[in-house]
Amino acid sequence: LETQQGANYARNRALAEARGEIIVYGDDDILMGPGWLQALMAPFAADADGRIGAVAGEVEPIFPDGAPDWVRSFHGLQALRPDAGPTAAHQVPMSANLAFRRDALRATGGWDINLGRKGGRVFGGEENGPIRRLRKAGYAVWFAPAARVQHQMPAARTTLRYVKRHAFDSACSRVVGRVNLDREEGRS
Repeated sequence: LETQQGANYARNRALAEARGEIIVYGDDDILMGPGWLQALMAPFAADADGRIGAVAGEVEPIFPDGAPDWVRSFHGLQALRPDAGPTAAHQVPMSANLAFRRDALRATGGWDINLGRKGGRVFGGEENGPIRRLRKAGYAVWFAPAARVQHQMPAARTTLRYVKRHAFDSACSRVVGRVNLDREEGRS
């Protein structure tokens, strides 16, 4: 039970309570197909040295209620590479379909509670900190395209009002992320 509101409070609670070696995070509005979990776990299973800290899968936005083209135009498929393998240093996968080696995530600080969804706030970028810290600690971040999920985008997320709020909150999250990076690197 996590009594504090916010996605990252919940993620950190799951991290604290997890007993397995791998912890998988997904959004509450994703749909997984057959073989999804097996594909997400395959890189970890093949990693005898434990150097893979995180594995992400594809995230395909779908619009069950339809969406105007202008909304669809900025919701693309997260397809970081065509085959399973390490991601480039500039690539940060989405938390909607992301697994971590539990002890690596714990050792590198978990999730920033100042980012992520909380009530009506739609801050994003919560993945940046954990992914950056894993890489800094020497862990690889992999992408497994066969571990594909569909991310449902309801009609409420296709309005101009929502898009404007999301854009504003996303900009704010980039500022918070930059401040966090500066603090981590001793530049505050």
